[in-house]
Amino acid sequence: DPRGPEEDYYILGGGPAPGLFSEHFLAQQDDLFKVPDHLTDAEAAALPLAGLTAWRAAFTKGQVREGQNVLITGIGGGVALMALLFCVAAGANVYVNSSDDAKILKAIELGARGGVNYKSDKWDSQLRNLTHGEPFDVVIDGAGGEGFKAFTNLLRMGGII
Repeated sequence: DPRGPEEDYYILGGGPAPGLFSEHFLAQQDDLFKVPDHLTDAEAAALPLAGLTAWRAAFTKGQVREGQNVLITGIGGGVALMALLFCVAAGANVYVNSSDDAKILKAIELGARGGVNYKSDKWDSQLRNLTHGEPFDVVIDGAGGEGFKAFTNLLRMGGII
């Protein structure tokens, strides 16, 4: 259900399922999927967690479409990176922010159109300059905090955070 998990949905280690730090774990075979050979255990674990969260933020909640301006905050984290890849693949104009200039440069290598360091003065004005004054359609933010007020000023009327 695009609006949220079905009633019988649960996360392993939470709710009715036992924790996963045990030596043995019992699950229904239908609930298990073989990890593709080309993925490491860490990659396989990240895909359903970061990938699903990013997908829902970008497309279910954010309704990102081709040609839209999208701001992804805190680039460098797993969900933010997955959202970047998804939004770029969808043809959106993606911009990022981070406190780490190296992470911004990596995001540009991965397809972001530009980015700003949110620790710099007037980072929101710098971001607006990157879009030539065009507002953002969507802001994907996983942190909240002080930047939230700036997001509302960067969004078009009816934009989505």
